[in-house]
Amino acid sequence: QEAIRFFTVKQGLSQNSVTSILRSKDGMLWVGTQDGLNRFDGYSFTHYRHDADDSHSISDQYITAIHEDKQGNIWVGTRHGLNLFNKKSGSFTRVYADEKSRNKVQSQTQSIANIDDKFLLASIATNLYKLSIPTEKITQLNKGDIDQDNIAFVQARIWHVWDREHVCNIENCTTPNHQKVKKRTDAELLMDLVYADHDARLWYVQLQESKSIVSIYDTRLKRWETRSFVIPARINHISFARDNRPWMATED
Repeated sequence: QEAIRFFTVKQGLSQNSVTSILRSKDGMLWVGTQDGLNRFDGYSFTHYRHDADDSHSISDQYITAIHEDKQGNIWVGTRHGLNLFNKKSGSFTRVYADEKSRNKVQSQTQSIANIDDKFLLASIATNLYKLSIPTEKITQLNKGDIDQDNIAFVQARIWHVWDREHVCNIENCTTPNHQKVKKRTDAELLMDLVYADHDARLWYVQLQESKSIVSIYDTRLKRWETRSFVIPARINHISFARDNRPWMATED
C-alpha cells in the first residue's frame, strides 16, 4: 500500500492553506495557496508570487484556480485577475476581462475549463467569459450575475447546484430556481462548492465548521449517487487526475 505524502511549509510549500491543485501532463504538481503559486517537480518547489514592480509576475498572491488547456498551457486564476504562464520564461501574461480596466485592480477568477481546443470558459467576478486561446480575446457570455462558487463546467455546458433538490444547466434553469438562489443569504451561498470530474459528474461540497460533506450528481443519468461522504476537513478545491482520481485541497 502506497504511503500518503503530506506537503507543508516544512517541505517547501509557500503556505499551508491550499486553495487549488493541478497535476499537469508533464508530471508537474501545481499548488495554489493564499500566498503564491507553487510548482513541484518531484524534488523541490518553485514559488511564484506577485511583484508590484514586475508586470510579468502573477497578478496576485492569492490563487483561486489552476487549469491546463488541451495545448498544455497553464492558466492561473487569482483573487485579482487571470494569468497565462509562460513555461520558457517562467513569467506570466495577464488577461483582462476589460481592457479599459488594465491599470485597475482586477476581479477574482474562480473557475476555468475547456470548451474545445481553441476556447476556454472562465468565471470572473459575477460574469462568465469565453476566452480564445490563440488570440487571448475574451468575450462576456451572460447578462445577469452568476454566483461563482455554485457553478461547474461539464463538456462546455454550465451547471448550477445549490442543494440536492436544485440542479440544472444554465440553458434549462427556470425562473423559480433562480429566485430561490437570490433569496439565500451570502453566508449560505459561500457554504457550497461545485466541481466536475472527467465522467461528467458534479461533486457538490457542503462546508461545515471542521468537515466537508460531498455529494455526487451524474449529469448524464440526471441523478444523485445514493450516499454522500464526509471529509474531516474544510475543502478549498477539488481537482481530478487523468485517471479521474480526486485531489482535494483543504485548509491547513
